[in-house]
Amino acid sequence: LITIDLLGSIQLELNRLSQLTEENLYQKISNYLFYVVFQISEPLPSQVEVPSFSSAGSTQMSAGAAKVLDTILKVYMQGGQREEIYMNLFDSLMLRQVRESLKYSKANKMWLMTGSATDLILDSATCTLPGTLILASECTDNPILEELYTVLAKELMYTCYQVGRNTSSGVLPEQVDLSTNPMKITRDVYRLTPELFQSLYHMHTVTHEGLYRDWAKKTWKSIKKNCKSAKKFTEVSDLDTGDKPTPLGQRPNHFLSQTLKFLYLILQDSKTFPIDDWVFGSNGRLYRTIDNS
Repeated sequence: LITIDLLGSIQLELNRLSQLTEENLYQKISNYLFYVVFQISEPLPSQVEVPSFSSAGSTQMSAGAAKVLDTILKVYMQGGQREEIYMNLFDSLMLRQVRESLKYSKANKMWLMTGSATDLILDSATCTLPGTLILASECTDNPILEELYTVLAKELMYTCYQVGRNTSSGVLPEQVDLSTNPMKITRDVYRLTPELFQSLYHMHTVTHEGLYRDWAKKTWKSIKKNCKSAKKFTEVSDLDTGDKPTPLGQRPNHFLSQTLKFLYLILQDSKTFPIDDWVFGSNGRLYRTIDNS
């Protein structure tokens, strides 16, 4: 089976190839791929594996669904916001996930999207959602959806940031249970992942609120303090013991290619890559939009 996020990544590459070669054949191929997939049946074809936030309590599926939503929106943006099928698809999927997956933690006074049907489990990989939602608020022509996406983006961004601040290390764990206060860390590791900084970058770019830049600075300060050994930055565990986290010795490639990239961009002029001209893919790669290539 081919996943929709993989299909979307292929389409971004094909569109970019059309830009570089000035040959629209590749763009036609990329559009055809999605057209075939989404005209097979409604609302989604069974041949395509679409992760869901609420699938059997799997937080991995929730992370996959967040990636699907992000990819579909980025395809729409890269195409110059002309192919309404993608925005309509995004709205349909996003509203379905809101109905099924949006939960409120009374204990911590936080909103979250969760892949668990019964527990208030936050997977840090879903922290791409605030950035996706705030971009969607700029893309939609529906004022009701614009307001909904903006409010959700701000609430989910607060949750992702505050969960990290609530640990003694100030670093966001890979997974937490927000059904109790204090929260319970259920996957006690930080792998230098970019999702928080990616969303903070988009929130700052769209809203121009200095709050998100300040949150990025505070988070980075905690990472420098707790995730750096004598020689390099490293993944860490034991994030909330009161002592310095335990280094795991690994520094994944995404730390340089995505985490530090988005951190750097947050600290720069937010107009450097305006969203009407540029799109960041799910791997952090930068693409020009069709109308501005």
